Amino acid sequence: VNLPPKSLETSKSKNYRWIVAAGVSSVLAVSMLVYLLLLPKEIEFVTDYGETLEVTLPDSSTVKLNSNSKLSYLDNWEGQTAREIKIEGEAFFNVVHKVDHQPFRVLSSKNVTIEVLGTEFNVYNRAEETEVILNSGMVTLSFPVKEKEGKIVMKPGDLVKFKNNKFQREKVNTSLYTSWKDNVLNLDQTSLADMIKMAQDNYGVTIDVENEKALELTASGSMPLTDSDSFLRQIALIFNVELTKENNKYLIN
Repeated sequence: VNLPPKSLETSKSKNYRWIVAAGVSSVLAVSMLVYLLLLPKEIEFVTDYGETLEVTLPDSSTVKLNSNSKLSYLDNWEGQTAREIKIEGEAFFNVVHKVDHQPFRVLSSKNVTIEVLGTEFNVYNRAEETEVILNSGMVTLSFPVKEKEGKIVMKPGDLVKFKNNKFQREKVNTSLYTSWKDNVLNLDQTSLADMIKMAQDNYGVTIDVENEKALELTASGSMPLTDSDSFLRQIALIFNVELTKENNKYLIN
């Protein structure tokens, strides 16, 4: 059967429209793929109990991540108003000062913001509080509080603690808070209670203390940082207390 010329033309028109539609769909698909590839990606580093990790950031700044910690950032720093990092746990930062003065911001889970241009500082951000210790340079801290001094400028040697929506600043020996990055722990009248808290944070161990007065004992000196068993044996030796272990649980007498 011979089709009328009009019907043949209609078929050609339909085929043409289908080809155009397919072409447009292909262009859209490719455009969407390129868009997705260009979207900023979150980079994340996580350490286990008893593990530390050295990380080099896109701008060549470096971070030493302490045990039981997490660091994350988006990989599109170029063209952004600031280089931003999120931290949970503890980390020591050595920040590169960029020629264009692009700020470097560290955001804690307590909504404390640390902003720097180039400096060395330590951030402790655990369940109870956030602590910032400044080794060198200058940083600005912003706090989620309604008080007048919701933003302060730190100087080298400053320790700022933020807890229960309040903050306090004091001068300290920074090596007591940052020596962990060199796998050494410096003590200066450090209490047994603080050492136990550190062991729980960094090694995830369970520790019971029968004599609560022993928690007030203090010690000075230095000790190497190794595994949890060695760490707690050293504590027992330094504080002259008895340590026993049973079913992955430590008991201090």
